[in-house]
Amino acid sequence: MKNTANKMIVFAAAVVFLLTLGLSWTHTDNDMIPFMNQVFPEAQSFQKIASSPVIYEGRIQGKNGEEEKIGYVVIEQAVAYGGPIKMVTGIDLKGKIVGTVIAAHKDTPSFIDKVIEQKYLEKFIGKDITDPLSINKDIDRISGATFSTRGIAKAVSQGSHAVARSEFGLNVKDEVEPSKFGSKEIAVIALVILMVIGVAFKQKKLRWLVLLGSLVIIGFQYNTPISLANITGLLMGNFPSIRENLVWYILLIGIPVITFILGKNVYCFWLCPFGALQE
Repeated sequence: MKNTANKMIVFAAAVVFLLTLGLSWTHTDNDMIPFMNQVFPEAQSFQKIASSPVIYEGRIQGKNGEEEKIGYVVIEQAVAYGGPIKMVTGIDLKGKIVGTVIAAHKDTPSFIDKVIEQKYLEKFIGKDITDPLSINKDIDRISGATFSTRGIAKAVSQGSHAVARSEFGLNVKDEVEPSKFGSKEIAVIALVILMVIGVAFKQKKLRWLVLLGSLVIIGFQYNTPISLANITGLLMGNFPSIRENLVWYILLIGIPVITFILGKNVYCFWLCPFGALQE
């Protein structure tokens, strides 16, 4: 009886997975129309002209009865800390961004709420499609939602540059991501090393130092603990740039490897800031 129930559960899970996969394959851009209207309300209709990334022409009814092009809408996405962020960007015929909106995301909801509350998306309006749109250069980041703001800026930048190249004939290159290795990466690596030493040599007193460091550094200062959104993104194959998100790989890839080697759930007991706060 128990084996039958287990088989039914496995079968149901497989059916749900296949249905979800099928829906993702048959997905169309029709659900993007409200977002396109939001970034380009002047347009009366949209005509798809490119697929990678997806680009639409915004059109209106001209005086002679024929449709006239008034701009473009591009749909592009980039990976943030918790997963992909899909952006819809409106561009006028002068090559200026006239609007941006988040169409979908897999990031932490509180980060996205902060982005909306602080009107971060309005900072892109008026920017030229040839601008790099680099965080802390062209666009300021939002403290406490750095990965989200970086993902948004990257998606808008890549989409705008694609329009610049394909529709305006401009020679624009996407900015090369600089390798990021600083105090955050060093601090997290140091905590992981201390954790391994403490577990390997059974130094229980060291555990409290690691927990306190995790609470302060991973929990409060950098706000980069392992979360359900990270795990979901990993399972869906949404890998952020290792050049910008080394800590993501240390926690999401490194910790499971260390756990497998040591045979113990070291993260929850040694490194989790939530566990530290509970204790």
